[in-house]
Amino acid sequence: MSFLTSLPFSTNNRYRQLATLPGPCDAILSLSFSVDGRFLAAAGHHGVSVYDMSTSPPGAPVETPHITTNPLNPKHLFTASSWLLNERDKRQILVVGTMRGDLLLWEWRSDQNVMPEPPQEEEEVYDGQVLCIDVFEPRIAEGHHGRIAATFVSRAVSVWSLSVTSKELSLVFRVSLEQSFIPQTVCFLRNRDLLVFNALGRAFRLSVSPHFGQSLLRLTFGRSSVCLNKEQNMFIAWTGQNFDMFQLGNQVHVKTFHGGRSTFYRPKTVVFAEDGKFLLGGSESGRALLYDIATGRRIQTLKYPHDGLVQTVAASRAAEGYLVAFTSSATRTQNEIQLFYKPVKP
Repeated sequence: MSFLTSLPFSTNNRYRQLATLPGPCDAILSLSFSVDGRFLAAAGHHGVSVYDMSTSPPGAPVETPHITTNPLNPKHLFTASSWLLNERDKRQILVVGTMRGDLLLWEWRSDQNVMPEPPQEEEEVYDGQVLCIDVFEPRIAEGHHGRIAATFVSRAVSVWSLSVTSKELSLVFRVSLEQSFIPQTVCFLRNRDLLVFNALGRAFRLSVSPHFGQSLLRLTFGRSSVCLNKEQNMFIAWTGQNFDMFQLGNQVHVKTFHGGRSTFYRPKTVVFAEDGKFLLGGSESGRALLYDIATGRRIQTLKYPHDGLVQTVAASRAAEGYLVAFTSSATRTQNEIQLFYKPVKP
């Protein structure tokens, strides 16, 4: 029996605090759970920290000897993260992007070997900060390749194919968007097309097969952080004051989830939780906010131990229940990671 299984069931069906993970003394820019919920990665100015949810209690740090930390080198400042799972041998692959524009892959295995970085030439020109990473079908079936998309501050959008057998990345395509378009968020669609959302409220749909093309979606909203629900054909964007839900096909506004006061107008990470039934978002008042998608009501407020900006959130399904995590992106402070849990109803 695991630690999570042994926890008593909560009759009010609310999340309760499971652990406070000792975070780094610098900005955390990305939180991401592995595909099966076993690991939690925190990437930021401190480097990359990985926590194991299967330990008792959950959250034991995982040694990452192949990920170098150097706060003075943009190659070692990490800005985005995502995960893949090799179904053949159940190996986890963590994908991280850097401030310089590198894309690094780290594979979890007992001897902690690392997927090799592609060769770099000294004169190579980098695209600058990786803004967002998304993966197509995070579970890689045997005989298949993974597919990874990333956007950069240079306004470039790139897609790679990953061979988990040879551990090689192959560039599928790269395109540069117009000068006024900052590709803040990228999302794969079911047919491998991409939706690329502008930091200032527009979106491009990039069609990558059978012929490359792009079309502008007519969206108008403020500084954005976006999450996509492919099954429900919806997406939710932080629009400066609130989280707003839109239909994906025609971009019709569906619902507003009130986010409270906003002073800094920084984009707050927003994610779907529990198979799209709930929405988890950050705030500027030292808490994470949980909403019911069906009603639009805020159903729970998850406290952070310090006041101020809670910008980074993540959610996952674990074997025994649901996990959510959130933290601050403030610099030069102790950014603790709050881990909450809700068991599946018996």
